[in-house]
Amino acid sequence: MATIRERNGTYQITVYSGFDLNGRRKRETTTFTPPKELSPKKKEKVEQAFAIEFENRVKNCLVLAGEKTTLREFVDRWRKEYASQNLEPGTLEKYNAEIDDKILPMLGHMILTEIKPHNVNGFYVSMTKTNTKSANDLPSILKTAVDGEVKNRNPCDKVRTHGEDVADKIKFFTPAQVSCFLEYIEKPYEIHTRGHSRVDDTGIQYQVGDYTLTRTMPEQLRVLFNLAVFSGLRKGEMLALQWSDIDFERSTITVNRTSEWLPHMGIVFTEPKTKASNRTFKVGKH
Repeated sequence: MATIRERNGTYQITVYSGFDLNGRRKRETTTFTPPKELSPKKKEKVEQAFAIEFENRVKNCLVLAGEKTTLREFVDRWRKEYASQNLEPGTLEKYNAEIDDKILPMLGHMILTEIKPHNVNGFYVSMTKTNTKSANDLPSILKTAVDGEVKNRNPCDKVRTHGEDVADKIKFFTPAQVSCFLEYIEKPYEIHTRGHSRVDDTGIQYQVGDYTLTRTMPEQLRVLFNLAVFSGLRKGEMLALQWSDIDFERSTITVNRTSEWLPHMGIVFTEPKTKASNRTFKVGKH
């Protein structure tokens, strides 16, 4: 039989379910707050119905751990038991930054099973209002909770995130624009400089008038831009290439690593995220 205690309009419901290995009684607790607009008699009725439903779930082993676990508590477990073993160092650092800066301040206090689609939508809306990118790792974290049977459903599945229509907004070069761009980076350009003072080798200061310098784009940058246009490689893939990845006789490039710069780790080289990203492809002569 469930025991019920009321405090400030909230009911704490406790159900005992047998004994543990040490002979101590096991118990499950939950809280329930009925709508304020209900009459006292109606409140008692819905509170009793909730207590009976909770007791039945306890007896049938259907109570989820997420009913007693906050998102902050689950994230601590997620980091230790899942993220550290399954995510690349760079990805994990980005996830941790988003979690600590965005997700936990707004949702960390909430019980897992109480996080509903409208809570997730409110979170995304707040990110948009502050011109902040939505935290894309929230769906992944809650999916892990569902997979571990800590939570029944992932509320993110019913919320359309801001990132879903990003691909529709990406702007691409047309063939004509590509041709114009590649021609432009081959041309010399001028830098106009106003007159200013200088110091010679003896330490004497002197004045120079306005002058113009003619420069060309460094060859390594021109090669990088051409490679980006004609290969479709990601930035991290291009910057991770080595001479051994390029076969000049067969005109092929092999991609088997990627790179990124992390504030606390410097440049990090890792394997591509998917097997399909490991590839060798042919590059035409241009």
